[in-house]
Amino acid sequence: MTHFVYVWVKKPAIWQELLHSIRSIQLNFIGEKKIFVVGDNPKIRNVIHVPCSQITNVKHAKALDSIKKLTKIVNTPQINDDFVYMYDDIILLKKTDIKPFKVILARDYPKKMAEYFKRGHKPSPHWYNTFTKTIRQLKSEGLPVWDYETHLPRIYNKEKVRAIIDKYNLNESPYLFNTLYFNNYCPAPDTSLIKSPHYKAEVYHAYKYKYIEKMCFPKLFMNYNNAGLNSELQKFIKDNF
Repeated sequence: MTHFVYVWVKKPAIWQELLHSIRSIQLNFIGEKKIFVVGDNPKIRNVIHVPCSQITNVKHAKALDSIKKLTKIVNTPQINDDFVYMYDDIILLKKTDIKPFKVILARDYPKKMAEYFKRGHKPSPHWYNTFTKTIRQLKSEGLPVWDYETHLPRIYNKEKVRAIIDKYNLNESPYLFNTLYFNNYCPAPDTSLIKSPHYKAEVYHAYKYKYIEKMCFPKLFMNYNNAGLNSELQKFIKDNF
C-alpha cells in the first residue's frame, strides 16, 4: 500500500490545484494507495484529512510551517513509515507503478554557485539565500552538495525525517529540507533532471494548448506555477485528469 501525503493550506484559490493533482494520482498510479492531506481540510472524497494549523506572522513562516507539517506526518501512525511526499502543483501524466517514485533524483550539481542559476528559472533572493546557506552547511560537514530541489514527488522515511529535523534544529532555523535530507543519506543520486529530462515537464510560462500537450506527454510528471496556469493549461488538465 502506497501512501501519498500532501501538505496543504487553504488560500484564495487561483484554481483547484490540489483536486486535479489528487485526481492524476487516482487515475494514473498503478497499485493500492491511500491519499492524505495534512493541514486544512480540502473536503475531497476518498482523501484522509490530518488537521494541522498553519504558522503565520513570524520570520521564515513558510519554512517553519513546512517543518511543522512534516513533524505532524511523522507523528501520525496511520501514515506509513515510508511515504510519498506530494505537492498540489504536480500532475502525474502517465500510468505508472511505484518504481519511478523510488528513483533518487537530483536537479543538478552546483559546481559554481555564481554560475548555477544563470540558466533556466531564476529563484527569488530569499530562496537563493536559503539554498546557499544549505549548501554551505553541507560543505562544512564534508557531505555531498547535490541540489535536490526538483519540486517532484519523493519518498521519505519517518525516522530519517525526524533525525534531519533534530540535527539541524529545523523548527527554528530554515534550510532547504530536501537537499539536507538526501545529501545526508545518499552519496549521490540515481540520476538528475539534466541527465534524465523525461521525468519532468516544467510549465512556468503561459503556453498554448498544443504546445503544452507536446511538452507533457513524453514526460512522467508536470509541474507548473502561477505564471503557467493560464486558461490553456487549465483546459489541458481538465481534459486529461
